[in-house]
Amino acid sequence: MALVIGVILGIIAAYYGGFIDNLISRLIDSTLAFPSLLLAIAISISIGQGYTTIVISLFLVSWAPIARLIRSSAIQLINMPYIEAARSYGASDWRILFHHILPNCSSTIIVAFTSGIATTIMSESSLTFLGLGPDASVPTIGQMIYSGVHDFNAPWVILFPSFFLLLLIVSFNIFGDILRDALDPREN
Repeated sequence: MALVIGVILGIIAAYYGGFIDNLISRLIDSTLAFPSLLLAIAISISIGQGYTTIVISLFLVSWAPIARLIRSSAIQLINMPYIEAARSYGASDWRILFHHILPNCSSTIIVAFTSGIATTIMSESSLTFLGLGPDASVPTIGQMIYSGVHDFNAPWVILFPSFFLLLLIVSFNIFGDILRDALDPREN
């Protein structure tokens, strides 16, 4: 959901410019002014404990970096000759946005999506480790790490979930880089 909102707001801000760009950019800047994990902690504390709380808090802090990245990528495409040709041909704004700009931002969207998944997994684990996630009956990586923190006689209790978390995050980042290299039209 954060990816969809971030992509739409980023493309609209880049395409229309002016007041709309300033408004969306200030909204992005105000969201990015606070560290995302601290903002997610504050939102989670204000709403309450639970799985839905984590989803809402991570959504509210994760759309802004995607919107900024897509906006900067779309700004580079606005003055390209094929966009000017589509405008002179009489294409509507929505056709230009979703048939010309969006496909050419696809590699950036894919990288933002995969790195966003890794960041979201890390943030969820952090929030659950701090006790702001679902109750202890729900098995999450953060809950598994928290259960092994105080057991010094069995360090593997914290080692295996931590290693899995590291492996999962690195895998998503590598997967995103491989997809970007395979799908980037400028590379082919």
